[in-house]
Amino acid sequence: MDSVLKVLAVLISAAVLIPILDYGWHAWVGHGPMGLPTRADHLEHHRTASAIGTPWVEIRRNLLLVTGVALALGLVRSWVFGAVAGMAIALAWWIGYGAITFSHA
Repeated sequence: MDSVLKVLAVLISAAVLIPILDYGWHAWVGHGPMGLPTRADHLEHHRTASAIGTPWVEIRRNLLLVTGVALALGLVRSWVFGAVAGMAIALAWWIGYGAITFSHA
C-alpha cells in the first residue's frame, strides 16, 4: 500500500511539475535567449507546425529526446526518493509529454 501511495503522490506532483518544466523550456529555451541548438528547431516547428500532420508524428520524431529526459528525471528521482518514485516520475513525464503534444496540436 505504501508503494501505491508513493506512486500516486509522485504522479500528482508530476502533474504540477511537468507543465512548469514545459513552460520553462518553452519560454527560456524554445523562444528565449539561451541560444541552445533546440531553439532553432523549435522556431522552425512554429513555422511548419501545420505541416506535421498528427501529434503521433511529433511524438515519434522526439522519441529519443523524451526518453532521455524521462530516464534522467527517473534516475535523479530514484537516487533521492527510491526506485518506485523514479519509475513513477519517468512514466509521468511520458504521459505529460503526450498530453502536452496532443493539446498543442
